[in-house]
Amino acid sequence: MSPGRRRLAAILGTGPVPPDAGRGGGEGVRTRDHLANSRTFLAWMRLALTLVAAGLSIDKLDVLLSLTHGHSDAGAGDNRGAALALVVAGGVLANLAFARFLLQRRVIEGPALRSRVLLDATLIGIAGVTGVLMTLLVLRTR
Repeated sequence: MSPGRRRLAAILGTGPVPPDAGRGGGEGVRTRDHLANSRTFLAWMRLALTLVAAGLSIDKLDVLLSLTHGHSDAGAGDNRGAALALVVAGGVLANLAFARFLLQRRVIEGPALRSRVLLDATLIGIAGVTGVLMTLLVLRTR
């Protein structure tokens, strides 16, 4: 196997499992850890897709309101920046969630199970800032 393929297999976690992998307790514990990692990844992806859907909904609702109120410049509403920020935040969150998933997969398969908090804190920070943005948007449109 070439060094590039070996590195890719190590990053994706598809290579052979080392005998001292995981946190002990046998194959069942490691399997549970991988399943928990997958569930966490899917939860972050649901949040990312929700942010993208909210951004697209805000943009389309803004266009609809512009058309119904007779504005000639349809779609040039005040909420376009907020909608774009939500879509971008959803995309960034999805990419960071995937990076976190791969990192945790490698940690589970590694000889020493250690926690990586910085990436989780970044994900939570993006979700929190987006929540504040949505709250401000709702308060401004009332």
